[in-house]
Amino acid sequence: MANQASYREDLGAGEIGGVALTSDAFSTVASWYPILLAIAVALFAFSTLITWAYYGEQAWSYLFGNAKASVTVFRTLVCLFVVVGCVATFSKVVEFADAALFMCAFINILGLYMLMPVVKKEMKKYLADRKAGTLNDPDTADAVPVDQPA
Repeated sequence: MANQASYREDLGAGEIGGVALTSDAFSTVASWYPILLAIAVALFAFSTLITWAYYGEQAWSYLFGNAKASVTVFRTLVCLFVVVGCVATFSKVVEFADAALFMCAFINILGLYMLMPVVKKEMKKYLADRKAGTLNDPDTADAVPVDQPA
């Protein structure tokens, strides 16, 4: 968090917000709150780091295989990014995270666009089966009436 002297300087310059502002606001009610908030923020940051590393490793393994060398490369990259994130400014870390999430969203939206004809065909088929009162079981050629159990 921010110490009181730096907080007062930033407040005077109009550059305070986020956790530092929350910490100062609640410290007026309970003097121990900034400590609790610091612990909560640290735990949230750590759990977020672990979660994103896990999700990233799963995606990496899907794309490049689950070989030990491949996973080691990913884990090394994660460790390097953690170190860079610790020494970079907060705004640069947020900008990089925004760019990375934008790329993830862009790739997913591109995939959705490419799958649109398949989804449209399957949706028409489903709606026709639903309107007719039958839904086709993909494992068998028999139609199963919607109102009766199979």
